[in-house]
Amino acid sequence: MRNIDSNQHLARRIKRKGPIFVRGYFPTTKNQNSLYFESFLELAALLHYENDATIVFMNSQPSSFSLMIGNRKTRYSPDIMLKHVTGKITYVEVKPADELSKPDTEKKHDAIEHALKKLDREFVTFSDENISRERLTNLELLYQGASVYNDIEPKLDEAISLLPTTVSIGEAIQHLSSAGIHNNVLHYLLYHFYFVVDLDTPISNDSIMYSNVA
Repeated sequence: MRNIDSNQHLARRIKRKGPIFVRGYFPTTKNQNSLYFESFLELAALLHYENDATIVFMNSQPSSFSLMIGNRKTRYSPDIMLKHVTGKITYVEVKPADELSKPDTEKKHDAIEHALKKLDREFVTFSDENISRERLTNLELLYQGASVYNDIEPKLDEAISLLPTTVSIGEAIQHLSSAGIHNNVLHYLLYHFYFVVDLDTPISNDSIMYSNVA
């Protein structure tokens, strides 16, 4: 393997062009560098894994490396690399569901999964079927609000002390506003698991959030 578990450079030249693709950099708390994405689906995957408390490090286009598939050596470039709190390493292939279901793609991915298993690495796929539109919308909302505090930590202790352990979003906003605390702190609390809310239904003032602070 070559730099596969470290944060170096993109593994391959990006050739995709056209109006259906979007490119950009995703600021993350799980890497010292922003992560490159080249499609809306890859951005959705990064948002999804950023919000996964079991993931402690992630990288996009980490590096290419050689795999023995059958009797043939081939180069493989994963879209995303994840490191779990347990130390386990997972490589993620991001593709639309209809692409993943093609027989040639399934055969290729089965071979990659088998080869990576020999290296004690996990292989998974991520498609549009892995994240609902409601969850993605909610994650985008919370991520944008929480990003205000990427370089500074909000007054978490004060905010947490003001909120009941079970409270509606609307009531939480009122509690924070009465103390002069901006609503973005609420986004931060939810995005970083100090409180939890159902992300698979549209978040509204009536949504109930629960404390996750021991």
